[in-house]
Amino acid sequence: MSGPIPDPETFRRIDAVFDAALDIPEPERGAWLERECAGDAALRADVDILLMSAGTAESLFGENVAEFAAPLFPGLTDDPADAPLADGTLLGAWRVLHEIGRGGMGEVYLAERADGAFERTAAIKVVKRGMDTAEVLRRFRAERRILATLDHPNIARLLDGGATPDGRPFIVMEHVAGERIDRWCQTAKLDVSGRVRLCRAVCDAVHQAHRRLVVHRDIKPSNVLVTKDGTPKLLDFGIAKLLEDGEADLTSTGVRLFTPEFAAPEQTGDQPVTTATDVYALGRLLHELLAGQRPDSELGTIVQRAMAADPARRYASALQLAEDLDRWLNGMPVMAKPDSFTYRAGKFVRRNSAAVAAASAFILLLIVFAVGMATAQRRTALALERAERERDTAEEVASLLEDLFDAGDPTASGTERLDTFRVASLLDRGAARVRDQLGEQPAVQARLLRAIGDAYRGLGLADSAEAVLLAAIAIQRTTGDSLALAEALNSIAMVHLGTSSSGEAEPYLHESLELRAALLPAGHRDIINTLSNLAAARQDQSDFEEAAAFYDQALAHIEAGAGADSQYTAVLTGRAVLAGRTGDFATANGLVTRILDVEKARLGPVHTRVGLALNNVAVVRTQLGRLDEADSLYVESVDVMRATVGEQHPWFAVALGALANVRAQRGLHDQARLLFEEAIARRHDAPRLDEIGLAITLSHFGDLLVAAGDTAAALVAVGEAVERTRRVFGPEHPNYAVPLAQLARFRCASGAIDEGLRGFDEGARVLQTTFPPNHPRVLDGRAAYADCLMRAGRLDEAEGMVMAAWEATAGGDASPVPAAARRFATRLADIADARGQTDRAARWRALADSSAN
Repeated sequence: MSGPIPDPETFRRIDAVFDAALDIPEPERGAWLERECAGDAALRADVDILLMSAGTAESLFGENVAEFAAPLFPGLTDDPADAPLADGTLLGAWRVLHEIGRGGMGEVYLAERADGAFERTAAIKVVKRGMDTAEVLRRFRAERRILATLDHPNIARLLDGGATPDGRPFIVMEHVAGERIDRWCQTAKLDVSGRVRLCRAVCDAVHQAHRRLVVHRDIKPSNVLVTKDGTPKLLDFGIAKLLEDGEADLTSTGVRLFTPEFAAPEQTGDQPVTTATDVYALGRLLHELLAGQRPDSELGTIVQRAMAADPARRYASALQLAEDLDRWLNGMPVMAKPDSFTYRAGKFVRRNSAAVAAASAFILLLIVFAVGMATAQRRTALALERAERERDTAEEVASLLEDLFDAGDPTASGTERLDTFRVASLLDRGAARVRDQLGEQPAVQARLLRAIGDAYRGLGLADSAEAVLLAAIAIQRTTGDSLALAEALNSIAMVHLGTSSSGEAEPYLHESLELRAALLPAGHRDIINTLSNLAAARQDQSDFEEAAAFYDQALAHIEAGAGADSQYTAVLTGRAVLAGRTGDFATANGLVTRILDVEKARLGPVHTRVGLALNNVAVVRTQLGRLDEADSLYVESVDVMRATVGEQHPWFAVALGALANVRAQRGLHDQARLLFEEAIARRHDAPRLDEIGLAITLSHFGDLLVAAGDTAAALVAVGEAVERTRRVFGPEHPNYAVPLAQLARFRCASGAIDEGLRGFDEGARVLQTTFPPNHPRVLDGRAAYADCLMRAGRLDEAEGMVMAAWEATAGGDASPVPAAARRFATRLADIADARGQTDRAARWRALADSSAN
């Protein structure tokens, strides 16, 4: 290089530009270097010298470095079987188009779907010959297993996997057409805020991976690509490791499975790799993105905390780092900044200059609110004063504050009208004070955080609840109080159950049950509660047998102990839902009617639990075709929810959407449309808790729109329902298959028959592996599928599908015919008519017109 030896930071910059330049084709390299060096003549000169040296080395040896080194390292020697796969090679359902890259573990190819099921391109990663040792293959299989658990818009998804004809494993991943994040920032000329937002999105992706117990361990700019629309995608979990993996460390072969420049201190030593390792890498990534930008002291403090040498001094999670970036973006005080009144006051004034001018009026409003809260405030103030004077009174303070936070639980025994925003603000302030001021009393701190988390959950604020409860669990693990830990574990599981993330809830529930069963007597309400929650989790994942077993255990504990009426009704509710999902609506009706009677007798007619019970009875009556009764029940449920949780709560929108659906089924289309539009508008503004609720409402709204002749709008509504359901449940869950079949039906009706049939193929596969042949969902899917096949002129396939449904419901062609089988007789008559088989069509129509006993 020219001049004196550069300092480490300058050398790092030279090395980074040189390394990147090697990937640029020579005809384009000069222009690229001009842009990259941005007028820095010294940098350009040093990089040019390195590039010239690289070219000279290859010309002297007559080969590139890898070819020259191959004889020295037998493991890298070329093998004919290691030649690139030929274009057009079939790997399972995928056809190789061409090679797009090579890495330390193998080649990467661009491929397309070859079986005609749907059109899609993908990236296929194949292990190279010489790397297919038992250890490397195990690591590769681990990558497939890890990626299969990750589904996030900022993580490249796993699509498929298999083995090449010569036995080398491959995985098929989402192909991300994008540019590495640091170059994209330069190309797009992003300002500091834009770069921070990009990094914040990556933090969210890493947090989701950590929730699946996955650590990436190699986060760097080349592993984050940004698409044309500005969406960052995190790539390559090839060296990730599941935290619960009890096998030997994947690095035991001695191969360094990380990039030294971005490695945390513990990766270069003998220390364990944890989620804090990824937090360090995220800080390093942020540092890279901010290099050369306008200095900012707060961002510097955030980077310093994320990259602290001691993992314990870093942010506790990627989510916490993301929250601090949000605070910086919104002009709020950051957690990494040393706290002071001057600092917070300055941030407030800069953020709210207009509001400060109107402070007098705002203070008057606070005084009015304070009058209503005076009693609770005086009690709280006195309790906190006692806590400061005498440490051993902390238990009294905890009990008092728990009672206060119970105001956020809409299922509590009171029926006061809740103001969600006001209570949420109170909880925000309470959580901040508990975190900041009770660090020396971890037992009390954890207990109050758990209470606040439960209150957040009661308000439908799932993300806030999860963050606070994770903090409570981490603290409880240090206190030695196993029952308090079990309670916090159960609370966070309830958050996941409320957001239909039952798979994430189960590990917490099993740990909670183990702790409670070891310390509590049989029949204790906490054991019953955990068993009931486990049953709900298994039921949500369509494991009906295990769900029934957990419900049976819960009922046995109720009989053996002192289970409360509320627990009895909760277990019965779960049983009723299970009966409905298996098609036994008569049993479900008896159960939900009994539950409603018990809840009204216990709680009175105006209570949140009564509103939920009314909704459940109405659902079953709708399934039984008793629409007028269902309508009245839904109206009553809407009124109860309005009087208890209020119109801003997701449960009010649930009742509103259900009422809209039954009005649509009764033919009251104008009323139904207004109700649907209000319910959807409210749910679009609702928190993550109501993701699946919104999908159900959109699905029902789609049916109404089709009935009104607006198929285009119906396709949009149901398409959103399909996407939201897939995001919550994944592509193998029956709750995803139902709106998918509905979307397929609408597409067939609109003339997009091929798209519709592909949707039916996917939906039918999932439903048939989940439910028995005579389940209503399976039968509905078969009927719609057959209609689409008839539109396509594929009469033989349609007849076979309808005949199977007929046999599942009627068991033959004897008269009278059960109601469930008559529609299939009608379709068989239509198929016979299409073939000109008049006599056969008449026989089927006669069966369709017969009456059941």
